[in-house]
Amino acid sequence: MKKIALLFQAFKKDGLLSKFPKILKMFKAYKKGEFQMDLKNVIIPLAAFVYIISPLDFLPGIFLDDLGILALVLPMVLKEVDRFIIWENEKNAVKKDNKVIDAEIID
Repeated sequence: MKKIALLFQAFKKDGLLSKFPKILKMFKAYKKGEFQMDLKNVIIPLAAFVYIISPLDFLPGIFLDDLGILALVLPMVLKEVDRFIIWENEKNAVKKDNKVIDAEIID
């Protein structure tokens, strides 16, 4: 029952759909090597996405298997994107604090 509640949480105001642009940005930062993620947090969501869009199903004609996959993967993705948002905010805060206004070279 808890997994179904997590599935519905994805469609709330701060759920998965509102964080979708951040998810794309997270995977781009991971691909560039800027943001570190566990390999399982990359492979499992991608495999789930491929399974959901593929015409093959374990239970043909029934979407329960797709919903089950989503219920397992969504909490993982939401947790990882929240970690990415924190990382991104910290990175942006460091950039703002470390501006060099005037510098002098000392030998």
